[in-house]
Amino acid sequence: MNARTLILNADYTPYDIISWQRTMSALMNVNKQKMVVVVESTDPSRLVRDGSGNEYYVPTVCALLHYHNQNKPASYTKSNIYARDRNICQYCGTVTDRNNRTVDHVVPKDIYRRNRKIYPFKLGSFENVVTACRACNIEKRNRTPTQAGMVLKRKPRQITRLQAYLAKLTLGYKHPDWDAYINGY
Repeated sequence: MNARTLILNADYTPYDIISWQRTMSALMNVNKQKMVVVVESTDPSRLVRDGSGNEYYVPTVCALLHYHNQNKPASYTKSNIYARDRNICQYCGTVTDRNNRTVDHVVPKDIYRRNRKIYPFKLGSFENVVTACRACNIEKRNRTPTQAGMVLKRKPRQITRLQAYLAKLTLGYKHPDWDAYINGY
């Protein structure tokens, strides 16, 4: 099942898009209720069963009960790196698919470890990783882009939660029920 849920902040602005598993886990945990259902679904493709055989529909839109600041930095995850780079190889500019996509350290691990004091970023951070197709990542090997004779399309940068959300929204699955909440974003 590929059902995703749009999560709204407490002020009903877009906050995130999460998997059906995370949605159901958050809704079923009565002791730590963090969100409420805004738009329910009766679509048979969004029907799930728990271990006892009870059936539930995965909602299409939920809202957080407490406001979360979206100007905080996005989590350092592969999906946020791919979203920031729009699934485009930052060396050759080709759009990558799931089977041809990798994350490349701009400054390779061993070079970073030998000279870590001269770099203003962490090894595993948004500022040191980019989306790369397999061919470019293999060609670059364990060198910096300059050493490999390659040029980055865009300098890697930190993004906010809202920027990550918007990038994911425009790249992937979008449910029609979300339109009322995402227009203008």
